[in-house]
Amino acid sequence: MFVPLAPPDAEPVADNVQIVPVKRGELIYMAEGVWHFAAGPVSKSVLEYWVILKRATPEEDIHMHDLRERIIIKA
Repeated sequence: MFVPLAPPDAEPVADNVQIVPVKRGELIYMAEGVWHFAAGPVSKSVLEYWVILKRATPEEDIHMHDLRERIIIKA
């Protein structure tokens, strides 16, 4: 799968968003403030994954940002 990430304290724009591949069985740990979005599949197969959040994250720490331009990811 892949996870889109952008540096902390920066607006997520196409120039600073990186697509990070994650292999089966791997775990990624993000520093506080790292912008991220939902993981996506690399192929057309079904993607299943777990997301583990700190307590109260959904209530206290979700901020949505619209990207000014589209990012198209081709496998």
